[in-house]
Amino acid sequence: MYAYLAHPELILRDTGGFITPEIEEGFHRICKTSQDYNVPLEFNVLGMQHNMRMGYEEYPHTKFWQIAAQYNVKAILGMDAHRIGDLDQKLYNLALEKLSKFDVEIIDDVPSIDYKKIKAEKIKVWQK
Repeated sequence: MYAYLAHPELILRDTGGFITPEIEEGFHRICKTSQDYNVPLEFNVLGMQHNMRMGYEEYPHTKFWQIAAQYNVKAILGMDAHRIGDLDQKLYNLALEKLSKFDVEIIDDVPSIDYKKIKAEKIKVWQK
């Protein structure tokens, strides 16, 4: 029960941004599942800063978001702030500009989840 899927392409930190056919297939599966369950995908601003420092893409990655655009998914910007300096409006605006280039619905909040209600509903199902 997740509000959104954070850093969906984080595996690319282990590959230096190289995408194998297996990783690409995994990206399609992530996006299809996101679409099927209406779970937004995160465009990670801290990762974007890392990409800028490194001079190449790991995550967020253009290829992932091109794949995401093939599905009816939603995206949310995640600051992933580890320090106060990471909460920078300019970084947010830059990430929004980058994400806006892809044909995905951008949302700015996620509905709260009533976990107690969900748990109670599951208990009812289990008792049947």
